[in-house]
Amino acid sequence: MKIVFTLLITAFLCQSGFSQTKFGVFGGYTHNSARIHYKDKLQETSYVPGFNFGARVQVEFEPPLYFTGIFGFSRRGYNYKPTADSSVKTGINYIDIAPMVNYDFNIGAGNKISLLAGPMLGVAFAGKEKTTVNGSSTTSDMKFSLSGNYSYANLAAQAGIGFHFNNFFIEGIYHLGLNSINSDEEQDDTNIKLRGFTFNIGYWIK
Repeated sequence: MKIVFTLLITAFLCQSGFSQTKFGVFGGYTHNSARIHYKDKLQETSYVPGFNFGARVQVEFEPPLYFTGIFGFSRRGYNYKPTADSSVKTGINYIDIAPMVNYDFNIGAGNKISLLAGPMLGVAFAGKEKTTVNGSSTTSDMKFSLSGNYSYANLAAQAGIGFHFNNFFIEGIYHLGLNSINSDEEQDDTNIKLRGFTFNIGYWIK
């Protein structure tokens, strides 16, 4: 986590030394799930819809290589069937920080295709958990802590592709969780790693 913050802060502090810096905003749809193992056995999961929005800065290194720092909000979650007659559906709100590197390919008329990849740290601040057993459902607030309950941190790797035209861009990004968001794993033997797709539309303000 310290590496993620260090990379992002360093890039922002150094941006004045580069010849070109752009600022943009974005928003879009997220298609979310999780890879869940209970006692090392892969469990049945399915996707839930979500959304995200935020701001970004793009700093020129040596074109076509750029740094893109992303700060935003996202809603992620998953559907999980622990037994044949029960299910758990979650929706978790995160603040995301992502220092990404992107490589651009010019395709003419000022348009370009951009490949981007890098780490991401999501910090959870709220969430809902809906548990259904034999058709009867209850919804409760998710609890987050440094030890026990659900983890505040979702550390992930991200990679995607975008198409930039004029000041607009569209992109698709794959999100792969690297740590279990279940802090009670030692007690309940359940490992939960988030994953999913994001589809964004954005605009470069400057």
